[in-house]
Amino acid sequence: YVHYDKPNEQFLYVNGGSMQMYQPDQKTVYVQKSEKGKERSPFYLGVGRALKKYINVSRVSIIKNSGDEVELLFIPLDDNQGFDRMKVSIHKKNWWPYRMEVETPSMTTKADFKDFVFNKGLADNLFKFTLPQDAQVVEGGAF
Repeated sequence: YVHYDKPNEQFLYVNGGSMQMYQPDQKTVYVQKSEKGKERSPFYLGVGRALKKYINVSRVSIIKNSGDEVELLFIPLDDNQGFDRMKVSIHKKNWWPYRMEVETPSMTTKADFKDFVFNKGLADNLFKFTLPQDAQVVEGGAF
């Protein structure tokens, strides 16, 4: 379960092989199912697998390499990848990305990731989502 409050409120529910993201201001729920077998990876927090995908379609450069962090720059090899450039900053302590910046022709999106806590006694019902009656459901790849 992830609850974002900035810049727009969003709720992300992950349970087994399904993910639902509710965006109240759009009254929309995005639904995505996990792949089966060895290709299965955690939704959203499976950043390593996502970066591997981008490595295969990009020219990747190390633009910063200090004692604590490494920053990668991804430039797509062709125009069909959906982004113009992407920077990913990674802490060497745990190898988790802590900042991403993605540029597309129409916008730049910046995200900071912090205060990760895993499996800290969360109640199972926190991961159960009740679809609001007025929400539109969109199925497919939300991430």
